[in-house]
Amino acid sequence: MRRSLFIAIVVLSNLAATQIPAEVLKPFSVEMRSVRYLLSVGVAPAGDGENRCTPTVTDLASSQVFNLPAVVLRSAIPGESTLDANGLHFRVAVTQVGTSLTGLLTVTDTHGAVVDSLRGSWGPREDPLAAAYPHAYRVGQDVKAPVVVHRVEPFYSEDARRARISGIVIAETMIDETGVVRDVRILKGLPSGLSEAVVDALRRWTFKPATLNGQPVQVIFNLTINFKLGIPAGAPERRPE
Repeated sequence: MRRSLFIAIVVLSNLAATQIPAEVLKPFSVEMRSVRYLLSVGVAPAGDGENRCTPTVTDLASSQVFNLPAVVLRSAIPGESTLDANGLHFRVAVTQVGTSLTGLLTVTDTHGAVVDSLRGSWGPREDPLAAAYPHAYRVGQDVKAPVVVHRVEPFYSEDARRARISGIVIAETMIDETGVVRDVRILKGLPSGLSEAVVDALRRWTFKPATLNGQPVQVIFNLTINFKLGIPAGAPERRPE
Protein backbone atom coordinates (compact mmCIF):
# COMPACT_ATOMS: atom_id res chain seq x y z
CA MET A 1 0.00 0.00 0.00
CA ARG A 2 1.35 3.43 -0.92
CA ARG A 3 0.14 6.67 0.60
CA SER A 4 1.45 10.01 -0.61
CA LEU A 5 1.05 13.53 0.76
CA PHE A 6 1.35 16.34 -1.74
CA ILE A 7 0.98 20.11 -1.67
CA ALA A 8 -0.24 20.46 -5.21
CA ILE A 9 0.90 22.75 -7.97
CA VAL A 10 -1.70 25.48 -8.23
CA VAL A 11 -2.92 26.11 -11.77
CA LEU A 12 -5.87 28.43 -11.37
CA SER A 13 -7.14 31.68 -12.77
CA ASN A 14 -8.66 33.35 -9.72
CA LEU A 15 -8.92 31.17 -6.63
CA ALA A 16 -9.24 34.19 -4.37
CA ALA A 17 -12.64 34.76 -5.96
CA THR A 18 -14.04 31.38 -4.86
CA GLN A 19 -16.48 32.87 -2.34
CA ILE A 20 -17.64 35.89 -4.35
CA PRO A 21 -20.79 35.81 -6.50
CA ALA A 22 -20.76 33.16 -9.22
CA GLU A 23 -21.28 35.60 -12.07
CA VAL A 24 -17.77 37.07 -11.55
CA LEU A 25 -15.97 33.76 -10.99
CA LYS A 26 -13.99 32.45 -13.96
CA PRO A 27 -13.41 28.69 -14.30
CA PHE A 28 -10.15 27.35 -12.91
CA SER A 29 -8.46 24.00 -12.41
CA VAL A 30 -6.06 22.48 -9.90
CA GLU A 31 -4.04 19.27 -9.89
CA MET A 32 -1.86 16.98 -7.79
CA ARG A 33 -0.01 13.79 -8.57
CA SER A 34 1.72 10.75 -7.12
CA VAL A 35 4.13 8.48 -8.97
CA ARG A 36 1.15 6.57 -10.40
CA TYR A 37 -1.79 8.96 -10.70
CA LEU A 38 -2.60 12.56 -11.66
CA LEU A 39 -5.76 14.09 -10.18
CA SER A 40 -7.17 17.14 -11.97
CA VAL A 41 -10.20 19.05 -10.69
CA GLY A 42 -11.94 21.63 -12.84
CA VAL A 43 -14.08 24.11 -10.91
CA ALA A 44 -16.71 26.45 -12.39
CA PRO A 45 -19.63 28.43 -10.94
CA ALA A 46 -22.95 26.61 -10.71
CA GLY A 47 -25.03 29.54 -9.40
CA ASP A 48 -26.35 30.45 -5.94
CA GLY A 49 -22.80 30.54 -4.55
CA GLU A 50 -22.14 26.92 -5.51
CA ASN A 51 -19.32 25.54 -7.64
CA ARG A 52 -19.36 22.57 -9.99
CA CYS A 53 -16.30 20.29 -9.72
CA THR A 54 -15.29 17.98 -12.56
CA PRO A 55 -12.57 15.51 -11.46
CA THR A 56 -10.43 13.41 -13.81
CA VAL A 57 -7.78 10.85 -12.88
CA THR A 58 -4.94 9.96 -15.24
CA ASP A 59 -2.96 6.73 -14.90
CA LEU A 60 0.54 8.06 -15.59
CA ALA A 61 1.85 4.60 -16.50
CA SER A 62 -0.72 3.93 -19.24
CA SER A 63 -1.91 7.52 -19.96
CA GLN A 64 -5.51 6.29 -19.54
CA VAL A 65 -7.88 9.02 -18.38
CA PHE A 66 -10.84 8.32 -16.08
CA ASN A 67 -13.59 10.95 -16.09
CA LEU A 68 -15.46 10.92 -12.78
CA PRO A 69 -18.99 12.34 -12.44
CA ALA A 70 -19.20 16.06 -11.70
CA VAL A 71 -20.32 17.18 -8.24
CA VAL A 72 -21.67 20.43 -6.81
CA LEU A 73 -19.43 21.92 -4.14
CA ARG A 74 -20.85 23.95 -1.27
CA SER A 75 -18.68 25.83 1.21
CA ALA A 76 -17.25 23.53 3.93
CA ILE A 77 -19.31 20.56 2.68
CA PRO A 78 -17.23 17.90 0.89
CA GLY A 79 -18.19 17.02 -2.65
CA GLU A 80 -17.59 13.35 -3.45
CA SER A 81 -17.33 11.57 -6.81
CA THR A 82 -16.68 7.87 -7.47
CA LEU A 83 -16.01 5.63 -10.45
CA ASP A 84 -15.41 1.91 -10.91
CA ALA A 85 -13.14 1.03 -13.84
CA ASN A 86 -10.50 -1.58 -14.74
CA GLY A 87 -11.10 -3.46 -11.51
CA LEU A 88 -10.39 -0.33 -9.43
CA HIS A 89 -12.58 2.00 -7.36
CA PHE A 90 -11.72 5.71 -7.64
CA ARG A 91 -13.01 8.09 -4.97
CA VAL A 92 -12.38 11.84 -5.08
CA ALA A 93 -13.44 14.17 -2.25
CA VAL A 94 -13.03 17.95 -2.55
CA THR A 95 -13.76 20.51 0.18
CA GLN A 96 -13.81 24.30 -0.08
CA VAL A 97 -13.12 26.36 3.06
CA GLY A 98 -12.85 30.10 2.55
CA THR A 99 -10.49 30.68 -0.37
CA SER A 100 -8.80 27.27 -0.07
CA LEU A 101 -9.55 23.83 -1.45
CA THR A 102 -8.47 20.41 -0.21
CA GLY A 103 -8.66 17.27 -2.29
CA LEU A 104 -8.34 13.54 -1.59
CA LEU A 105 -7.99 10.74 -4.14
CA THR A 106 -8.26 7.14 -2.96
CA VAL A 107 -7.81 4.20 -5.32
CA THR A 108 -8.78 0.74 -4.06
CA ASP A 109 -8.90 -2.70 -5.66
CA THR A 110 -11.80 -5.17 -5.76
CA HIS A 111 -10.90 -6.39 -2.25
CA GLY A 112 -10.94 -2.88 -0.77
CA ALA A 113 -7.15 -2.67 -0.41
CA VAL A 114 -5.74 0.82 -0.99
CA VAL A 115 -3.66 0.94 -4.16
CA ASP A 116 -2.81 4.63 -3.85
CA SER A 117 -3.96 7.61 -1.83
CA LEU A 118 -2.98 11.25 -2.22
CA ARG A 119 -4.11 14.43 -0.56
CA GLY A 120 -3.43 18.02 -1.57
CA SER A 121 -4.29 21.57 -0.59
CA TRP A 122 -4.59 24.58 -2.85
CA GLY A 123 -4.59 28.22 -1.86
CA PRO A 124 -4.19 31.62 -3.50
CA ARG A 125 -0.82 32.40 -5.02
CA GLU A 126 0.59 34.70 -7.67
CA ASP A 127 -0.19 33.52 -11.19
CA PRO A 128 1.98 35.49 -13.64
CA LEU A 129 0.25 34.27 -16.79
CA ALA A 130 -3.21 35.04 -15.45
CA ALA A 131 -2.00 38.49 -14.43
CA ALA A 132 -0.40 39.07 -17.84
CA TYR A 133 -3.43 37.81 -19.77
CA PRO A 134 -6.51 38.80 -17.74
CA HIS A 135 -8.89 37.90 -20.57
CA ALA A 136 -7.60 34.33 -20.93
CA TYR A 137 -9.81 31.50 -19.71
CA ARG A 138 -9.10 28.17 -18.04
CA VAL A 139 -10.46 24.95 -19.52
CA GLY A 140 -13.61 23.81 -17.73
CA GLN A 141 -17.39 23.72 -18.05
CA ASP A 142 -18.18 25.60 -21.33
CA VAL A 143 -14.54 26.34 -22.16
CA LYS A 144 -13.33 23.55 -24.46
CA ALA A 145 -9.65 22.59 -24.52
CA PRO A 146 -7.38 23.42 -27.45
CA VAL A 147 -6.25 20.52 -29.65
CA VAL A 148 -2.73 20.08 -31.02
CA VAL A 149 -2.48 20.26 -34.81
CA HIS A 150 1.31 20.60 -35.08
CA ARG A 151 3.86 19.56 -32.50
CA VAL A 152 7.63 19.72 -32.18
CA GLU A 153 9.31 17.20 -29.88
CA PRO A 154 11.62 18.74 -27.26
CA PHE A 155 15.32 17.98 -27.63
CA TYR A 156 16.56 15.31 -25.22
CA SER A 157 20.10 16.52 -24.62
CA GLU A 158 23.07 14.17 -24.54
CA ASP A 159 24.04 15.56 -21.11
CA ALA A 160 20.63 14.53 -19.79
CA ARG A 161 20.88 11.07 -21.35
CA ARG A 162 24.36 10.48 -19.97
CA ALA A 163 23.18 11.58 -16.53
CA ARG A 164 20.14 9.29 -16.97
CA ILE A 165 17.75 12.14 -16.22
CA SER A 166 14.13 11.28 -16.88
CA GLY A 167 10.76 12.43 -15.63
CA ILE A 168 8.15 15.03 -16.43
CA VAL A 169 8.17 18.73 -17.18
CA ILE A 170 4.92 20.59 -16.55
CA ALA A 171 4.50 23.76 -18.58
CA GLU A 172 1.79 26.40 -18.37
CA THR A 173 1.06 28.02 -21.72
CA MET A 174 -1.06 30.87 -23.03
CA ILE A 175 -2.62 29.91 -26.36
CA ASP A 176 -4.34 32.70 -28.26
CA GLU A 177 -7.54 32.73 -30.31
CA THR A 178 -5.67 31.60 -33.43
CA GLY A 179 -4.07 28.57 -31.71
CA VAL A 180 -0.60 30.11 -31.41
CA VAL A 181 1.41 29.64 -28.19
CA ARG A 182 2.17 33.16 -27.01
CA ASP A 183 3.80 32.43 -23.65
CA VAL A 184 5.24 29.49 -21.72
CA ARG A 185 6.06 29.15 -18.01
CA ILE A 186 7.61 26.07 -16.41
CA LEU A 187 5.72 24.84 -13.33
CA LYS A 188 7.87 21.74 -12.77
CA GLY A 189 11.21 21.42 -14.51
CA LEU A 190 14.14 19.10 -15.12
CA PRO A 191 17.89 19.94 -15.23
CA SER A 192 20.45 19.65 -18.04
CA GLY A 193 18.55 21.90 -20.40
CA LEU A 194 15.36 19.82 -20.53
CA SER A 195 13.11 22.60 -19.21
CA GLU A 196 14.58 25.00 -21.75
CA ALA A 197 14.04 22.42 -24.51
CA VAL A 198 10.37 22.17 -23.57
CA VAL A 199 9.92 25.96 -23.73
CA ASP A 200 11.61 26.08 -27.15
CA ALA A 201 9.50 23.21 -28.50
CA LEU A 202 6.14 24.43 -27.17
CA ARG A 203 6.62 27.88 -28.68
CA ARG A 204 6.52 26.13 -32.07
CA TRP A 205 3.37 24.10 -31.40
CA THR A 206 0.10 25.14 -33.00
CA PHE A 207 -3.42 24.27 -31.88
CA LYS A 208 -6.99 24.28 -32.90
CA PRO A 209 -7.93 27.05 -30.45
CA ALA A 210 -9.94 26.68 -27.28
CA THR A 211 -13.57 27.71 -27.56
CA LEU A 212 -16.27 29.20 -25.37
CA ASN A 213 -19.79 28.62 -26.70
CA GLY A 214 -18.21 27.74 -30.03
CA GLN A 215 -16.13 30.94 -30.29
CA PRO A 216 -12.27 30.87 -30.18
CA VAL A 217 -10.82 32.31 -26.96
CA GLN A 218 -7.47 32.78 -25.29
CA VAL A 219 -6.74 30.03 -22.81
CA ILE A 220 -4.15 29.25 -20.15
CA PHE A 221 -3.46 25.56 -20.57
CA ASN A 222 -1.10 23.06 -18.92
CA LEU A 223 0.93 20.48 -20.82
CA THR A 224 2.95 17.59 -19.39
CA ILE A 225 6.04 16.38 -21.26
CA ASN A 226 7.47 13.00 -20.27
CA PHE A 227 11.17 12.36 -20.85
CA LYS A 228 11.94 8.63 -20.88
CA LEU A 229 15.39 7.19 -21.49
CA GLY A 230 15.58 5.52 -24.88
CA ILE A 231 12.22 6.99 -25.98
CA PRO A 232 11.60 10.37 -27.67
CA ALA A 233 9.99 12.86 -25.30
CA GLY A 234 6.33 12.81 -26.25
CA ALA A 235 4.06 15.55 -24.96
CA PRO A 236 0.36 14.76 -25.33
CA GLU A 237 -2.01 17.58 -24.62
CA ARG A 238 -3.84 17.39 -21.27
CA ARG A 239 -7.34 17.08 -20.74
CA PRO A 240 -7.21 18.73 -18.41
CA GLU A 241 -6.75 21.40 -16.78
